[in-house]
Amino acid sequence: MSKANKDYECFECRSIIQKGQEYARQARYESPMDVGRQHNAVQKPICSACISDNKYSFIDNKYNNLDIIKFGMYSGINWDKAPDDYIIYIYKNSKNNRYWNEIEKEYNRRLKHIEVNEIKPISDNEALEHIKKLKETLLNPCKLKNTPQITDTMRIVYKTLLMNKDKIKRHKYDYNSFYWLFEKSTDVLISRYSKEIDNRTITALYKRGLLMPVKFKDDIQKRTTEVIEYEAIYDSRVLLNRWGN
Repeated sequence: MSKANKDYECFECRSIIQKGQEYARQARYESPMDVGRQHNAVQKPICSACISDNKYSFIDNKYNNLDIIKFGMYSGINWDKAPDDYIIYIYKNSKNNRYWNEIEKEYNRRLKHIEVNEIKPISDNEALEHIKKLKETLLNPCKLKNTPQITDTMRIVYKTLLMNKDKIKRHKYDYNSFYWLFEKSTDVLISRYSKEIDNRTITALYKRGLLMPVKFKDDIQKRTTEVIEYEAIYDSRVLLNRWGN
């Protein structure tokens, strides 16, 4: 263990680890899909009390809830919030999924709430309208009232996009796992060893209102759309250099 150089929140019990107290950092993942993928691991603080009690989890507590989807496009939201089309798709194509019992349970739950013996998907025309509304939502990123706080890595990405008038494009590792690369700035190192931009960095910049989607990938069958290309939105409050020079 080491001593905290500032206040942290314990990932396990949510108590405050005060400056000077002993604590440790352990690898955590945003969802069950990420467990075991080192490039998706994030080091999170854990207090000495949780360490002594052997209290440890790989992922956020919300995934312990049976009502939460633990994989795929809708990972992290409630089962009852996913559209019928998506439930039909995974029910028919995911028999070997490790969460099959939950898939089957949700499919049967929906059947009980309708009088016919099959969940009726929306038409393709309605799906296109649904995807259009999803895009409209994504094209309106939130604008934080206070100055967006960003990490050094986020600053490198944001500054590169603005200074080079560049874009970032999504690339695929494997199923449901992605990374990003600059379109033009091929000589920029994001980390000491890599030019790849982690998906979490992109998500964090977008949530701070610093990225705008410019290209999407639609899936009519699943009734979903995904952003595959971003450009930067200039915010004068964000310092492009770490020390404000």
